[in-house]
Amino acid sequence: MNDCPIPEELELYAMHIVEGSVRQYQYIDQHVKHCPECREALKQMEDAQQLLHENLDLDPGEAFTQAIMRRAKRPWRDRIWNLRWMPFGRALSWGLACIAFITICIVRFTQPKIGNDRVTVTMPPKVLAGAPCAVPVYVTDPQGKPIANGRVSVSGDGIEPFSGQTDHAGFCQASFKVPVADKQSILRLQVDVTTGSGQHQLQMPVQIETATALHLSTDKPLYRPGQKIHMRLLCLNRVAMTPSTGQEVTLTVADPRHNLLFIRTAKSDERGIATADFPLDTQASSGNYTIEAKCGENTATRIITVPL
Repeated sequence: MNDCPIPEELELYAMHIVEGSVRQYQYIDQHVKHCPECREALKQMEDAQQLLHENLDLDPGEAFTQAIMRRAKRPWRDRIWNLRWMPFGRALSWGLACIAFITICIVRFTQPKIGNDRVTVTMPPKVLAGAPCAVPVYVTDPQGKPIANGRVSVSGDGIEPFSGQTDHAGFCQASFKVPVADKQSILRLQVDVTTGSGQHQLQMPVQIETATALHLSTDKPLYRPGQKIHMRLLCLNRVAMTPSTGQEVTLTVADPRHNLLFIRTAKSDERGIATADFPLDTQASSGNYTIEAKCGENTATRIITVPL
């Protein structure tokens, strides 16, 4: 029914507690006589209250009481350690305690303390193989104040480790020589900075590019069918700015439809130059011809035209 009292009001009524007006109490009393649902709920509440007030027999019995008393009267050594395994248990407990203490000491005293200073490393994403490289390192405290006499070390695969200190401005320029590589590779640098607040470690990958530069040229930009194309490739070391001798190069020519017409492999001479000639067919189609030179992972391209 919609006019039934709420369960809290029925519970107070079951305990004969008048909360609010006497009129509300009388209303509940009359309502329970005509509502079967409220009457059943009231009966369950009264049964629960009666069960709580009953005197339950909590005596566990004489046998249980005597067993507890005998156990309580045993010597304290027997209650804590069973004499059959007490020596082994003591040795095991002391051994585990020693292992835990040694482990804590090793972790505490061997693990480097990580500082909260700021370390800024400026490193280009690409470097030339065999070229000198400078890595500026700037160290400040959390407030931005430069930190002097901080130890800086730079290491990586194939480079000579660098060690130095920051100056009064918190600056240190680490320098090293990039390893020589015939193809593109990745140099993984590790920068370690140690200050009074702890140790900082930075790892950064840097791409190594080959130092060889290619310059492809022809004797002219326009050709007629039947003429000969003279190709010339110059290999130059960008680090030393000297000719790259003995470099194996490949020269190819493709027609306007990308059909391969010519391929030649040669080596650069003492001047770093490799040459090749390709005669055009007398019925060569007009359009743009692609000349490509490859040396390792470096490429150079030139377009020549056969007009109509």
